Amino acid sequence: MAPTEGLRFSVGDRVSCNMGSDGWASGKVVALNYREDHWPPTKTAPYQVELDPAYGSALIFAPLDQPRVIRAEMPSTFSLPEDGREAAEVVEELKAETAKLQKEPCIVSVLGPELMAIAEDGTEMFVPKDAGPWLITLTMMGPADTAYGSNLRIQLKVNSAWPKSPAEVRVHSWIHSPFLKQNGVLDEAALAEAVSAAESDSPLCKTVRAARALLCEPTKFCEEDGTESAEDACESNQERFQVISQYSAMRQHDWLFDPQKAYTADSIHPDYWKAVSVNTPEAWSSIVTTEVEEVFSVPLFKPELCEAFVEELDKFHATGLPARRPNSMNNYGIVVNEIGMEPALDQLCHSLLQPLAHYLFPGVGSQFDRHHTFVVRYKVGEDLGLDMHTDDSDVTFNICLGKTFKGAGLQFCGNQGSANHRKASLQYQHKLGHCVVHRGHRRHGADDITEGERLNLIVWARNIEYRRSRHWSRFNVQSRSTGYKRESGPPDPVCLSFTHDRDYGVFKEYVGSKQRHRGKGWCPPVHAEYDGFMGEEPLDD
Repeated sequence: MAPTEGLRFSVGDRVSCNMGSDGWASGKVVALNYREDHWPPTKTAPYQVELDPAYGSALIFAPLDQPRVIRAEMPSTFSLPEDGREAAEVVEELKAETAKLQKEPCIVSVLGPELMAIAEDGTEMFVPKDAGPWLITLTMMGPADTAYGSNLRIQLKVNSAWPKSPAEVRVHSWIHSPFLKQNGVLDEAALAEAVSAAESDSPLCKTVRAARALLCEPTKFCEEDGTESAEDACESNQERFQVISQYSAMRQHDWLFDPQKAYTADSIHPDYWKAVSVNTPEAWSSIVTTEVEEVFSVPLFKPELCEAFVEELDKFHATGLPARRPNSMNNYGIVVNEIGMEPALDQLCHSLLQPLAHYLFPGVGSQFDRHHTFVVRYKVGEDLGLDMHTDDSDVTFNICLGKTFKGAGLQFCGNQGSANHRKASLQYQHKLGHCVVHRGHRRHGADDITEGERLNLIVWARNIEYRRSRHWSRFNVQSRSTGYKRESGPPDPVCLSFTHDRDYGVFKEYVGSKQRHRGKGWCPPVHAEYDGFMGEEPLDD
């Protein structure tokens, strides 16, 4: 069908829609000049779009027919394209391309191509066989004497339709950029524009040059109204590198920042070190404790490592250097990736924690693309505890560093989207050096500390492939169509959240600053209300 006069797309066309901070979501146009009954008579939206199952299958509308709002879907980066070539042919070409990449002056190292551990087909996850997709992992240098002058770790995902289907660029390093989506993937449209401007006879070299330019010279690719965001990103990067540079001369335990020295047999619990070295189901089962269904604990850090980590954090706090807090509710924690620990923590995440996650949660835990790692601190007179919540992670690792404390347990409830979402399941008591492992969608909260001080290292590990599957939508998209279940009954009091729940005020009293959250909750969504549900009265203006 030809487009309606004045509109760029027709019913049935594949498009991508701008979802704001969530990036772009793919779907198909199902109606033109769409309107809703309650709209004024003259109001219409150019398109109604049905999103793909990976994005919740929701029906949305595009308010404007502009490229910044809705655009033609980019060529597929899905794992199994319909027009793929022979895998052996693709692999041989990729090997030749990686040899060319190694000669690029900005490249530090290149690994691959290697089969992905887990992949998606737009809806499901699967274990790839010979037909791909493949990952190429590389480290490249940013321009010297700029806000982007550090080494950047990226991966290229390539499927069997390459180069017709372009490589997807995933940035593992934490970097501020107007072109990075929340999951660390470079915006496809911006990358395509940058590739068209890059010069090389090698498709992969062009992609890498384009990615480097996009990340390190963002103002060249911004539209006029986007220049400010690029300048803000540059300033944020500059501030981060200044903190890392200034603190590097003040460190108390320099080895904690070294990927080759921080997490070795000298600092890791011997039982864990043996299990990760052998890496068999039998080895893992011998050290894993099942605390409750889908919540596990293992001995991980030696006491000496915990003590050194705490001393390093105390040293950093004493410098007065600025620190980014992990979230809006924790006022005394710190994002340790922001003080220079990211390379060493990469080693911890991918070499030591990844094998455990694969054993506990195969598929979801079989591949980590990036991690958000931070320390939380609870102390009498500061933050006492943390409200019930779920994590923006796919697998969470929570390691107790000390110090001496009483209280401050970890209360677990159910999985978000399940019938027992707000039913109590476990109160876990932290042990020095032990790690609690659970899925990000598990509701949990920190009980108030009553004495002393507790510090925990938290690793939020993320898997892009999983986040594109319907399984992720099942727990994270609050829609009946994704399988988000109706609650079985009223919540247990310990599982109530004053920031998220619509019925908190029915069961508990808002105290002090918590009052501002009254009437602003979302949980449970309307379709998941239990029998007899009553919502709280909103806060009077």
